[in-house]
Amino acid sequence: MTKLDRTVRAGIRELERHVEKKIRQATKNGTLRMWRGRKVVSLGKWEKIQYDFKHVFEYIPDDFIEHSMIYNWQLGEEFDRKRNAWYKDYIEYLEYKKNPALGKYKCEKCILNSFSKTKTTSIRDLLVKHFVNKKISFPCKTVNIFECPYEQGNKDYSLLFLGRIWKILDDALNFAYHRTTYDNKKFIEVDFEKDSAVEYGPMLVPAPNTDTVANSIRDLRLSQVWVEEIKDIFDIITNRKNLDVLLEQYIEYVASNSMYSNERTKESEQEAASLRKVKNGIISFFMKIKNKIRIEDLRGIYDETLEDEEKERQRMVKVNEYLKKDDPVWFETTKNMIRSGKCISCEGFANIHCINCDVWICDKHWKEHGISQHNMRIETQTVQI
Repeated sequence: MTKLDRTVRAGIRELERHVEKKIRQATKNGTLRMWRGRKVVSLGKWEKIQYDFKHVFEYIPDDFIEHSMIYNWQLGEEFDRKRNAWYKDYIEYLEYKKNPALGKYKCEKCILNSFSKTKTTSIRDLLVKHFVNKKISFPCKTVNIFECPYEQGNKDYSLLFLGRIWKILDDALNFAYHRTTYDNKKFIEVDFEKDSAVEYGPMLVPAPNTDTVANSIRDLRLSQVWVEEIKDIFDIITNRKNLDVLLEQYIEYVASNSMYSNERTKESEQEAASLRKVKNGIISFFMKIKNKIRIEDLRGIYDETLEDEEKERQRMVKVNEYLKKDDPVWFETTKNMIRSGKCISCEGFANIHCINCDVWICDKHWKEHGISQHNMRIETQTVQI
């Protein structure tokens, strides 16, 4: 390197330090009005600018906005590229200013945040008990990542990552619970030859519903693990295979975009890929503490306790006694009805009974069975697998 080169580089470094100093001073004084070539404007002005998609990327608001109109526009790859670059600059600006609203938003995923939006907290309590350093207090009163007294974690695990584990497991358990209590408890008798199906609801629902095969089954989504009571949750988080199945079926649900269009998108696939990266870590976490987990430490999907569940069982005993007394014939018929079996294709749980072959099939293999055994016509049935 020549002497001239060294002189030039030294000059550039000095210029960068000078610019950095001016930015810090402007930030401190609240007079910073440019960032990475974009004008910094007030929230009031931004509310008007954000609708001008031709010029919007020339500006950034001076405070954190979780949702903005520019996230809703789908105007092609070039627009997406500009939006991604803009968002990167916007967040870096807020991080540089240590914006408290952004700091609070980033803390939403922390395991120590008592305001996190999940239905039950027993999984969080379990993680805090076994993975959080005793010097760390719960709940955290700071709720601003830029002022975090724990540097967002401890020597073992990131507090943000533990929060993510909690949220993922909470969502996976909720998904399995609603599939179990809604779809797994159904019983569907199918006559492929007549394209007819009779759907029975849970045991206390007396009237069956008759429809075509496709209409009865196409939205059926069975849970491969049963989640109804606290014991079910305990059996999942203390068993490697069960936990793997729970997470895998939830990841597939996310990938298939089932909450919205039932069509895989680039975004849904990316989210599923992100979940799959941490799946083994989640399983390892719980396998390390499985011998220390007590069923008494857990609560149900809606935060119910073991005592609450016992009260509900006693209530159902009385309900069944009343139903038996009111209509003994219907009650015995319903009670003794075989409502499920093993799928003829995969031997998994199945609640679709083909009366033509007297076999059980699950939500993943009914179409295959209908085509191969009963010449079911695909073109006449719109089916979502």
